Amino acid sequence: MSKYLDPKYWQSENFVEEPELHPARKLTDGELSRRQGISMTSQFKYETDADYKQIKVDAALKTAEIKRKIPVEDYLDITLEFWNTDSQRKSHIHALNKIAKRYGVKDNVIEKIVINFYEHMSLDEHKKLVDAYKTKYPSQRSNSLKDFHANMTAEQKAKKDLNISIAQDPVDEQTAIAIYNEGRLQRTRVAYQSIAKKHLNKKGKKIPWTKVRDIVNGHHYATKQFDIEADIKEYNKIAYGTYKFVSEHGEVFEFAIKNYLPKVRGVMILEGGSSSRDSVEWMVKYQKPMIQPVLQKYSNSVRIEVIEDYPSITLISK
Repeated sequence: MSKYLDPKYWQSENFVEEPELHPARKLTDGELSRRQGISMTSQFKYETDADYKQIKVDAALKTAEIKRKIPVEDYLDITLEFWNTDSQRKSHIHALNKIAKRYGVKDNVIEKIVINFYEHMSLDEHKKLVDAYKTKYPSQRSNSLKDFHANMTAEQKAKKDLNISIAQDPVDEQTAIAIYNEGRLQRTRVAYQSIAKKHLNKKGKKIPWTKVRDIVNGHHYATKQFDIEADIKEYNKIAYGTYKFVSEHGEVFEFAIKNYLPKVRGVMILEGGSSSRDSVEWMVKYQKPMIQPVLQKYSNSVRIEVIEDYPSITLISK
């Protein structure tokens, strides 16, 4: 019979129950209810499934073995040993492993002790202990990197960021530029998917359409040479016919029909177009060209619809 199944083993003075967890670490009512539900299911399987029962028994014995091998009275000595300032440890992991081997437990069991998880020391005492070690043995590599980054010029930082982008981005510069030029005036999922089929990344694998979308929206170091905002505005003109004119009059309408209507796939919307709008005070005062003659000029070549309610709106399409 295993010694762990002997009740006398657990009555030994060598093994003391672990201290109660801090209130902040106790389960909430909701979490407790959830675990109780799981426990009921587990209990049913435990009673009806022999294999499951054996697994639970073995796991419980193993857990008991790990937990009970470190007496609570050793917690303080272990913590003091780990944070001892007399000598610098080789590494955090090495020090944990050294103590864990002595007790025959896993590293994480020791780690919980040295970070004061069970609060066997007061928080202030533990903080002083840790701070004393870190003050005496600061990470040389960490500090040198901090100094290096702190003293970098803006140009050096920009170059560093660029080098990181080049190294980490799966799409090379030439491919990214080609993708941007193809998608800058399309900007739809269908277009992104179509473009993605034409290109491969650095490893020769297909590029997902979401990566194409990111490149077209400027999320690649190679697109810094493009005016992303201007291209988005241009796309909006083409796709939706949206363009904001200020104080529309006849010349503005003429310019819009000649220069923007050929690029618009939908409807171009402009403010003005009614006779009452052509007669407003500022149009007469500054002798601005009227809009209606322009609409009549193009009425046979383009589709024009005027919503007469003041100040009126004109819809123009090919």
